Parts: sequence; structure tokens; C-alpha cells
Amino acid sequence: MLKNRDIFLDDPTTYTIPNNGVAQVINPSTLEEWNVLHYELSHFVCEGEYQRGLQLILSTYLASIHETKQPAIWVSGFYGSGKSHFVRVLEYLWRDTAFSDGAHARGLAKLPDEITDLLKELTTVGRREGGLWSAAGTLGAGAGKSVRLALLSILFRSAGLPEQYAPARFVIWLMQQGYHADVKAGVERRGRNFSTELNNMYVSSVLADSLLEVYTSFANSTADARNLLKAQYPNKEDISDDELLNTMRDVLELQSTTPGKLPCTLLIFDELQQFIGDDSRRAEQVQLVVETCSSRFGNRLLFIATGQAAIVATPQLQKLQGRFTVRVSLTDTDVERVVREVVLRKQSTQVSALQTVLDGASGEINRHLAGTRIGPRPTDKQHLVPDYPLLPARSRFWESVLRAVDSMGMAGQLRTQLRIVHDAIREIANDPLGTVAAGDVIYNQLKTEMIQSSVLLRDVSTAIEQMDDDTADGKLRSRLCAIIFLISKLPTEGVAAT
Repeated sequence: MLKNRDIFLDDPTTYTIPNNGVAQVINPSTLEEWNVLHYELSHFVCEGEYQRGLQLILSTYLASIHETKQPAIWVSGFYGSGKSHFVRVLEYLWRDTAFSDGAHARGLAKLPDEITDLLKELTTVGRREGGLWSAAGTLGAGAGKSVRLALLSILFRSAGLPEQYAPARFVIWLMQQGYHADVKAGVERRGRNFSTELNNMYVSSVLADSLLEVYTSFANSTADARNLLKAQYPNKEDISDDELLNTMRDVLELQSTTPGKLPCTLLIFDELQQFIGDDSRRAEQVQLVVETCSSRFGNRLLFIATGQAAIVATPQLQKLQGRFTVRVSLTDTDVERVVREVVLRKQSTQVSALQTVLDGASGEINRHLAGTRIGPRPTDKQHLVPDYPLLPARSRFWESVLRAVDSMGMAGQLRTQLRIVHDAIREIANDPLGTVAAGDVIYNQLKTEMIQSSVLLRDVSTAIEQMDDDTADGKLRSRLCAIIFLISKLPTEGVAAT
């Protein structure tokens, strides 16, 4: 007899979703982070708005490569719609990142022909210039109130430089002079960590001695060398536009594959709306910095920013609409598509067996929650196989529950839905084909969040748990109370009433 686990393309009992589906726009440094990136690329669902978004961004860049500057791009979508996942995949597709096993980003991702063709054309453009490079991150970390330093921090991190301005400028100088490898080796030969000494470069005698060993005329003594470093590379709370542009050029030149040319560069500001908030001054600073950089680096530099709202949705974001003229919007339809492809995808050889089981139970399925607004619909049939073991009416019940208890903004999150569905199907993976996910499963999935947000009071949670006395009847009582609690949270009036 077939079990549920037998029909899935990926057996849900044999894998977990990295980071519970939470995409982080970071540069991978550990093996675990590289494995997560590998998973995200190989499971990227390039359909719907994800596909149209990639096509729009790449075609816009290529069409503007002969213009004076590139239009900036705004990617919007509700919290958890996959914005970070989308731009993270784009970043590594842009430069076709290589993995230690020989795989490349573009080879891992399953991409439509039109996207593959655009990426090939991008590579051709990169060969004519200084190659392809990208940098991505969230503004604000470690840069105080300065938008310029926040931008540079993202560039420094992606280039493998210290994130702080002063030590990064020093390392850039070492690289330009050809001293970097020898100074680093000198520090490590003395038993010290190079990054740690850079963070303390004003007082590090080890760093000063290693520099003097390579560049003997830099100073007369260790103390003089430390003083010169402090004078030449002081800590700053902000920098001028000229300092920003000159430093950006230095970083990009270090990444270039062709001397004298700059790489075609993608620069991503993830969650820019959150960084700006209600601060009109910060919005104006972002606008000025993007405009300044776009004017200096012309058609080589592409800015992409993300936010939950459309660019015209708030007074602060409206200040950016003159610069961010190209818009990509992600929807809940894209979330459903990703869940079906990543978690619920079936083996083609088992679809007929599944269809037979579903046809045999069609009468029962069509009576499920009949008479309610979330009951059976004529369009359900096309989703029965893709969504199994989630029945359509039951899925709509889950959606209604998620919205009803959504005081923490969790309902539409791609990460939340991936986790809930994966855990639900893993729970019944070893049951016979035809065993569907139970409606009360979502209670246990959401219990912690509901308690934290006070949607579920602790004494109510305890009362539900105490119903289960390890007997069959006790387990059923506890499950009944859990689902009664969920139903009690559903709206009974207005358009959302079920």
C-alpha cells in the first residue's frame, strides 16, 4: 500500500527547510550558510511575479546599458512574501557564484529560457567591461545615522573588507600598494588574528610592526606608525559625497576583471522602507545618495531596494519615486506557488494513483464544510492533486485562522506557510495514501506565537493540554478543544466572515 511519503518528489521525512524558510541577505561564510544558499537557489520557483520580476530587472538593465544611468528598482510585497529570497537569488544569479563542489548559481536554479538568455547577455556585457559584481544587505548596521557609511558597509562586507570605514580604507590602501598579503602574513606569524588587529589598529603594535616590516619608510618607530594610522584613517560619523564616491570607485576597481574598467554592479538595499520609517530626513538622504552614485557610475550601477509597501504608499517613500522608477510587486499567489513547488510537489509517476484515491473520496470532499463561505468551490478540483494532502476547504480554514490570529504579522509569510505545510505533511508521511492533514494541526504550529501575542491565554492553553490524559478519548478531547478555540477566533460578521 502506498504511503503519503511515496508520492512526493522529496520525501518530507528526509529533509528540513533551512532557517525555517527565512531568507537572509548576507554573504555566506560558514559551510552551513553556503548549504542554505545552495538550497535556496536549487529550490527557487521562477514562476509568476518572481519570473516577471527577474525578466523586468534584467531586461531593464540591459536596455539601459547604453544610457547615461540606470533606473533604480523597487521590489514590494507584504511581510514575508519572499522579497529577501527573491533579491538574494538575483544577487547570486547576477555574478553566477561558484560553490566548492563546482556547481554554479545559474546551474542550480531552474530558470526559463528567457531568463537564461538574459543572464547570458548580461555575462557578455560584463566581459566587455570589468566583469559582474554584486553587493547586498540592510542599511543601518554599524553605520550610525550616516546613509553613506551604511551603503559603504554593505560594499565592504561583500568585498571581504572590514565593515567599518577606517580599517576598510586602510586595507584598500594595502591592496592598492601590494602590501596586503605580506602584512597579513606578518600579523598571523606573530600569532594574532588579522581582523582583530585591524579593529584595534590605532593601538596594535603587532599590526604596526608587520607594516613596518614590509614598508620600512612608513614611520620611524612602532609608536609613530600607530599615530600615522590614526591620523590617516580616523573614525568618522559621516563622510562627504566625494569620500563616498572615491571609496566606492576604489572598491569596484578591486573587484574589476579588466584594469581601467568598472564591473557591472548590482547593489541591493533590503528592507529599505524599514530603514527609512517615518524619518523624512533619512528618506531625503537615501534619495540624494542614490542619485549621486547613479550620476557618477552611470549605466554600470543598478540599485534595487525592497519594502512592504508600494513606492507611492507613504509620504516618505514618495520622495524616492522619482529615482526608483521601475517596480516589481510580489503577491500571495506567488507564495502559494512556492509552497506547491517546494514542499508539495508530487512524483509524476504517482499522480494517477493519487487521482484515483481523490476521485473515490470526491463525495466526502465536496461535503467538507459545505454551507460555509470557505466550503467547496467549482475551482477546487484543479488544486486537489497539487495541494494534497491539504484539502481546499481545509486550506481556506487555515488561511482564515492565520488572518484571525495575525497580531504579529505572521499570516502571509512565505516562511510561515512553508514551515506549517512541511510539518503538517511530515506528521502524516507514513500514513496510507488518502490520509489528509487534519484541521487542528495548525493549532500546535501557531501555539507559541499565539501565546506570545496574547491571542491564546496561558490558562486556556493549559486547559486544552490537560484534556489529553494519554487515552484515545483524552487526545480527541484536547484536539476538539483546540479546534473549537481556533473557530472561536474567526470573524462572524463582514466580508471576512466564514
